[in-house]
Amino acid sequence: MNSIRIGTRASALALAQAGMVKNAVEKNFPGVRVEIIKMTTKGDRITDIPLHKIGSRGLFIKEIEESLLREEIDIAVHSLKDLPASQNESLCIGAFLTRENPGDVLISERYGSLSEIPAGAHIGTGSRRRESQLKNFRPDILVEPLRGNVETRIKKSSGGNLDAIIIAAAGVIRLGLAGKIREYLPRDLFIPSPGQGIIAAQIRKNDTASAEILEKINDENAGMCYAVEREFFLETGGGCFLPIGALCEKNSSGYTIHGYIGDEKGENVFRESASFSIYDPLQGKKLAQKLLDAGGKRVLFDIREKENSDNKREGRY
Repeated sequence: MNSIRIGTRASALALAQAGMVKNAVEKNFPGVRVEIIKMTTKGDRITDIPLHKIGSRGLFIKEIEESLLREEIDIAVHSLKDLPASQNESLCIGAFLTRENPGDVLISERYGSLSEIPAGAHIGTGSRRRESQLKNFRPDILVEPLRGNVETRIKKSSGGNLDAIIIAAAGVIRLGLAGKIREYLPRDLFIPSPGQGIIAAQIRKNDTASAEILEKINDENAGMCYAVEREFFLETGGGCFLPIGALCEKNSSGYTIHGYIGDEKGENVFRESASFSIYDPLQGKKLAQKLLDAGGKRVLFDIREKENSDNKREGRY
């Protein structure tokens, strides 16, 4: 294989992540020419509506996957958390890159930590999961909707009516903006989305040449931990924009999976962790079942019912 075409979104972060895949391939295969092809997705075009209200799955990946299926590109590079847990049957993940810090961070020009922020302050986030966990931890704070690429969101943290924003650590770090971070939020309170911090290189299942190349850059541990998180996600019924969090981490005694299910107001939340010494992806499913049985099932049902009602009333179906 003499050349590889990588498809990616055109944002600075997406290009940085595609560049990481490109560099890794070129390092292992100096004779292979790698080209990055920029693409625009529905999620990039619609920037004035909260993600969960757009009413579509795969907002940031559909067009890229379609290009991959048409064989216009050989590899699609995504933030793993943007991929639905169930992929197109003709596609698969050829490589998981080593995970960056999977947590969430606080960025603010005015305050050094979430605890310092006064009651009545305004914090921006585009994530229902973060909104739920933030309201649970600080119900006295007002949460504002936030869209845009990483740079745009950071700029909004220093102007207008926002006192701070909460955002994924990985994107900020990969863009060389770690100096903007005021606090790395504790993971026992802010459990990230499944796959957060992992870059996924997606290929066609029948493309054995690309699969052999990506095998050399695959981080097995990142893939194994995500498999546990994915089981948690699937058991909850999926839903990219539901207040669901899952994080699996490897440690000296084995693995620990952290799970979260909450309502949008942060009033009814279910958060728990489980440790296991022998690797077993189904531990994610077991933890999800426990949280669902404790009350999470009712919470997610109510959110879906409200969402369906709102979509029908506003003519989205």
